[in-house]
Amino acid sequence: GQAYVSPNTDLFAIEFTRTVNFPVDTTLVISYFADDGIRMYDGTTRFVNNWGCSGGSTTTITRLFTAGDHTLRIQYVENTGSARVQVNFRQQFSTGELIGPGPWLARWYNNVTGTCSASANLGTATTTTTYPDRLDFNWGTNYPAGVGINAGDTWGARFQMTIQLDYPTTYQIMGYRSDAFQVTNQNGTGPVTLISPAAYWTSCNTGSNLDPSTFYSFSYTFPAGANTITVDYYENGGSALFQLGLYTGSLVFHDSPPSNRPGGTPVDYEDLTDTSVTLEGQVSLAGTVNPALIWQDSVSLDLIDYTIIEVSTDEGFTWTEVYRRATDNPAWTQRTVDLTSFAGSNITIRFRLDAMLDAQVDDGWFIDNISIVD
Repeated sequence: GQAYVSPNTDLFAIEFTRTVNFPVDTTLVISYFADDGIRMYDGTTRFVNNWGCSGGSTTTITRLFTAGDHTLRIQYVENTGSARVQVNFRQQFSTGELIGPGPWLARWYNNVTGTCSASANLGTATTTTTYPDRLDFNWGTNYPAGVGINAGDTWGARFQMTIQLDYPTTYQIMGYRSDAFQVTNQNGTGPVTLISPAAYWTSCNTGSNLDPSTFYSFSYTFPAGANTITVDYYENGGSALFQLGLYTGSLVFHDSPPSNRPGGTPVDYEDLTDTSVTLEGQVSLAGTVNPALIWQDSVSLDLIDYTIIEVSTDEGFTWTEVYRRATDNPAWTQRTVDLTSFAGSNITIRFRLDAMLDAQVDDGWFIDNISIVD
């Protein structure tokens, strides 16, 4: 029957309803636990039907939601005894999709011709190839060392990375520039498509030290499949700097949004918020004895805000706090947390910034080089 609400401790039901807009086709991983019964609907389509009376167990499914509005309904019924219902939604990411720092393949060019125009040509690459883990450079009035560049002006670089996507995904692309750059994408063996505004390549910007006037932002929907992203940069004169990050939803694909690192206009986290980033998928600690989480971070907090790390063994239904810190330390520092109590388990890890207790804010929590060791 239809869900209803009763004041009884047994034999009651409840329905939760929410309308969600998906800008593109999106696959969600849905995990649920119900003691006793649960049904889920996408509009009028029922895709979960566990309406029986049971002690409950965790079940995980996937479902594709097409672009547009979807009205989700969750119905729960309690028969007798304990009453518990939990539902968790998370986005499914492609196997092999690059999440987090690069590496990018970088080729360097000693002389650029036709600068600040549509005919600009990077010329011939030096013999040096490097693999930067992020596109975050501020050379000032100098130039990259050790890559074959021998002059402070009219040099360039080409950065390239391939990502594999199961479905079309829209990324916001943003950062700082001085002087010029362009971004192209090749889906599979298809044509190379310019995805950045043409003016970014044909007009030079001579900002210095991450001057706010050099900030840029645009979006692009990458098709499903293999996408080879190529970023061309050239330095015409004056200061040389370049940052580029790709972001989608709450997922940080590369760098965090622009901040006061390394010397530009600060962009603080929002006050009175509790935000988190969860690592994709579960980490298997099978066979470990004394596992530990190692990472590097740079922290700028205000007053009584906290950086917190939590671990879940049930795919995010419940969380155990393993780390809490309220101290500033802007210098990049390596940290370690003991995970011995989770040895042998499959775990999910999330990083949380709790800014709920005070309205003062600062630059935030920057995290890099995450690994598990035993």
